[in-house]
Amino acid sequence: MSRKKSRTYEQQMRIDQQNYYDETHTEQIKLKLNRKTDEDVLDWLRKQQWKPGKSMQGEIKRLIREEIAREAANSCRCTPTKKEDTSVVVQNPESEADKYLSRPDVREYLKQYPDITETEKQDLIEWLKEGYSFLENGYFLADDSGCTMDFILAERTFLDMQEAFMN
Repeated sequence: MSRKKSRTYEQQMRIDQQNYYDETHTEQIKLKLNRKTDEDVLDWLRKQQWKPGKSMQGEIKRLIREEIAREAANSCRCTPTKKEDTSVVVQNPESEADKYLSRPDVREYLKQYPDITETEKQDLIEWLKEGYSFLENGYFLADDSGCTMDFILAERTFLDMQEAFMN
């Protein structure tokens, strides 16, 4: 005969809070793949779980965002029409920071951190340049619910941990 494991008040509160957050802020989409016809996709996804700082979910979202960016680039008018002036226009090349920080998903993410420092920005740019997502961190830090911390939160948490260790 098995006994039902009881939870403490704090554990139940954490579960309730996580459930509320999930209901109001997230949407779950199921992806059904055939082991025979989608074997190449499944193999690629399985490899992602063993790469440091990468996850299946993160890689799927990265690929979707790349496709969204490609579609947006293809939908803009890049060739001049007959009415437009076809003289050469010199444009300032994007700086390294602008290239990464001007992405719509990154801009939306940075709204969460209006107090971001220049050091954190530079670290984020380097992280993005290496092909990682801002939703992941190199320290493999997770919050109390077990979810991976985003890059800036993990950076700040790691610094706090270092300070606490030194004191």
